[in-house]
Amino acid sequence: MQKMCGRAALSPRGTYYSRYYPLYAEYQLPTGEMLVRALPEGVIDPGGRITGFVYFEDLESIEPTPDRVTFRYVLVDAEANRRFGVVEIPFDVVED
Repeated sequence: MQKMCGRAALSPRGTYYSRYYPLYAEYQLPTGEMLVRALPEGVIDPGGRITGFVYFEDLESIEPTPDRVTFRYVLVDAEANRRFGVVEIPFDVVED
């Protein structure tokens, strides 16, 4: 399982300024809310619609960190089991 960390406190606990900075937080990924909101796997009926979020791995683990990444999804006809298209969405990688 991966971990995601919030912003680390900039001063030690117990000092005057520590109350003004957020505390260090860790979250086990994926969270329950992420799983509920995620785009589900499966077949969509003709004319059907579905919504949800798509989550990506942390790009900081890739050396060197890429400037751009592309989400690529191959569309397959479920009945004929044949590919009929590809969706490609480019993203710029921006650091916080």
